[in-house]
Amino acid sequence: MDLSLTPSQTELRDRARRFTREVLQPLEQEAERGGGRLPAETADAVKREALAARLHGGSLPVAVGGQGWSVIEQVLVHEQRGRGGDRDGEGQLLGPAEAE
Repeated sequence: MDLSLTPSQTELRDRARRFTREVLQPLEQEAERGGGRLPAETADAVKREALAARLHGGSLPVAVGGQGWSVIEQVLVHEQRGRGGDRDGEGQLLGPAEAE
């Protein structure tokens, strides 16, 4: 059984890694100071970046605006998120835009 990643899975993993490193990790200290929340304008910017990176709606079908990821593809993205920057408190790449 070959468990190698496909080229599209490798690209997804690398894209999620870049997003985590370049977008989420730089915001960690700000989120910590805000009790796990970011200001609304910052959260909105993160959402725009996630949409641009096609890292939204992973498990939702493409027909309803999601990415249609397989379980393996979801794991690849979650693995990268585990490197830091998952600060929305809901376990989503795209958390609520409102700061409480």
